[in-house]
Amino acid sequence: MSSLSPPLDCGFNEDTINMTITSLYFLSFIPALIINGVAVWVCMRLQSTSTFMVYLKNLLAADLLMTLTIPLKAASLLPSAPLALKAFSCRYSDVIFYLCMYMSIILLGLISLDRFFKIIRPCGRLLGQNLVFGKVLSASIWVVLLATDVIPTMILTNQDPTNKNNEACMEMKSDAGHGLHRGVVIFNSSIFWVVCVLICFCYICIARKVFKSYRKSGSSNDEGSQ
Repeated sequence: MSSLSPPLDCGFNEDTINMTITSLYFLSFIPALIINGVAVWVCMRLQSTSTFMVYLKNLLAADLLMTLTIPLKAASLLPSAPLALKAFSCRYSDVIFYLCMYMSIILLGLISLDRFFKIIRPCGRLLGQNLVFGKVLSASIWVVLLATDVIPTMILTNQDPTNKNNEACMEMKSDAGHGLHRGVVIFNSSIFWVVCVLICFCYICIARKVFKSYRKSGSSNDEGSQ
């Protein structure tokens, strides 16, 4: 195209995209709050007698807390949102949102690993299946993420906001905050991919184990097939 040609207008701008994302956040908030609230209520009535229940309760707590931050995150994306709300969201609620997101990812990995041990090695009992170990491990992960991601990010997001565009949050970070942000992105991305590989590995092994057990059973009827 000629250099004099006007840029293509696809009909979308930053405000339109933010309004769409905000609407999706608000639409998901109520059902997410109800479902997570019921799940937490049910789970709290069950005793933590296994590592699976420990991880599950921590997962539900992380999901519920993440759900509670959705209204602030959504409201801060509105074009008419006050600068103070955008600053609060950037410095606090968004940080909690991503803490809970990656905590949930880690716990999903631990749950898949717990299922792996119980199905692949049903007769053995490893350290990872110890109830006290599960509680200590869950608490330790919360502390590590708070100490390495959350608190430093909140402290180093210490500049006054100057505009309402999508770069406002990055502009609120100090020089050290920018460096920390890059490190946190790499760290969190590594968590995602490691857990993704772990989950795939565990459930492939579990599926193979179940299939082998079915074949050894010699079942040929419809009930056995199901």
